[in-house]
Amino acid sequence: MPSRLNHRQIEAFRAVFDTGSMTAAGERMGISQPAVSRLIKDFEEMIGLRLFNRQGTKITPTTDASLLMQEVERSFRGLGRVARVAEELAQKRGSVLRMTTTYAICQFLLPPVIAQFQSLWPGVAINLHTTSSPEVSNLMQMQHCDLGITVRAPELVGLHFEPLTSVEAVCVMHANHSYAKKRVVRAKDLHDQPLLSLPLDSDIQPVINRILEEAAVTPFRVLETTFASTICSMVARKMGLAIVDPFTASGFRHHGIVSRRFEPTINYDLSLMFSMHQAQSKLTDSLIAVLREHLSKEWGNVCKVRGK
Repeated sequence: MPSRLNHRQIEAFRAVFDTGSMTAAGERMGISQPAVSRLIKDFEEMIGLRLFNRQGTKITPTTDASLLMQEVERSFRGLGRVARVAEELAQKRGSVLRMTTTYAICQFLLPPVIAQFQSLWPGVAINLHTTSSPEVSNLMQMQHCDLGITVRAPELVGLHFEPLTSVEAVCVMHANHSYAKKRVVRAKDLHDQPLLSLPLDSDIQPVINRILEEAAVTPFRVLETTFASTICSMVARKMGLAIVDPFTASGFRHHGIVSRRFEPTINYDLSLMFSMHQAQSKLTDSLIAVLREHLSKEWGNVCKVRGK
C-alpha cells in the first residue's frame, strides 16, 4: 500500500459511509456520482480492502469499512480541533477590543484584569476610553465600543445590560480623624462636618443629597469635584469626609485615609453594557470571565458578583 493516502479519497469514503449513496456523497462533495465511484474504487485498490457491498443502487459498508471509519472520524475531529486552534490564534493576532468605562473603574478595578486578559490573548490591543457614565452609554449607542462597564443606567434604545456586581459606598476620612474609630458612619454623623462631594450629575451624589436631606443633616460643603480620586487626595490632606465608591477608596488606602461603612446603605450596581447591533466576540467573553473571576477573588468580601 502506498505510504501516502489521497485526502479526497478519504473524504469520498466518509461521504458515502454517511449517506449510503454515491449520488448523495457527490452532492455533498460538489462532484459527480461517477467521480465519487472512481475515488472509492481507487481507494479500495490502494488499501487492498473492499469497503462497500453493492446491490443495485443499495450500498452498505463492510466490517472493514466500519472499523476504518472509526479512525477516519478521529482524524476529522483532530482536523476540526486544528481549525479551531488556528481560528483562535488568528483572533489573538492583530485584534482590537474596544472598551469604555468610568474613571474609577478604569483606574482602580481594571488594571489587573487587563493584565491577566493580555496574558491569555497576547497580541490583542485594547482601546480603553475613560469617560463619564452618560458618555459611556453614548459611545455604546453609537457602536464605538464593544463593551461598556458602568453604574446601571436607565433602559436605552439599542443597548443590552447584564448585571456585574453590587458594592456599597463607603465614607472616607484621614486616619487621624475621630470618626476613624467608628465601625459605621451614619448620615447624622455628617452634620456640620466638612464634606467633599461629587457633582449632581454623578452616579450617587443625588442619592447622598436625598439621604442627608431626609435625615435633616447639613454638612459644611468644602469642595465639589468630578472625580472620586481627586476627593480622596483631598481627604488624605485632612480636608474633610467624603462618600465614594470602595474601588477608589481602596486605591488610596496607603495614602493615610481609611474607609468605613456608611448607613443608610448606598449601592453601586455595576453593569456590563452591550450594543444589540453587534455580535459579542470571544475576546469580549474572555475579558468578562477574567473580570468576574477577579471580582470574586479580590473583592468577594465587599461585593456581590452577578451574572454567569
